[in-house]
Amino acid sequence: MASLIKDQGGKKRIAFVDHNGNRKQIRIGKCSVRDAESFKTRLESLLSAKIQGVEPSRLDAEWLNEISPVLRDKLVKVELCRPLEIEGNPTVSKWITDYMDSRTDVKESTVKTWNSAANNLRGFAGDKQVKDFTAFDAQNFRSYLIE
Repeated sequence: MASLIKDQGGKKRIAFVDHNGNRKQIRIGKCSVRDAESFKTRLESLLSAKIQGVEPSRLDAEWLNEISPVLRDKLVKVELCRPLEIEGNPTVSKWITDYMDSRTDVKESTVKTWNSAANNLRGFAGDKQVKDFTAFDAQNFRSYLIE
């Protein structure tokens, strides 16, 4: 259904025919062949669900929530998933709290680790709205942690 293409410099892309019969491709960047194959398998599963007119499997939905926003946006662009929707316009602090409250499936030790990271992020950008938090802010946050 889909083909893995290896470009120069170790970059990979996936070529496929979408649900309308149009050729599409997604550039996934520099990664291992194993990771690219894994991405291709998930893409094929999403494509199959789209062709059949059904929702993606629970595992695919979980995977979509775990991948980087950049890769998810690429899948949105080729209509293999919906964009993430954030209700309202929450601050970073509120969004972190809501997310952590929603994750009842994790161990207590994970919550402790998350709380440590969350407190650092709240101290850095707690009042900033999520939609306004940029990659530049993330780089500044990294520098903030190193100091």
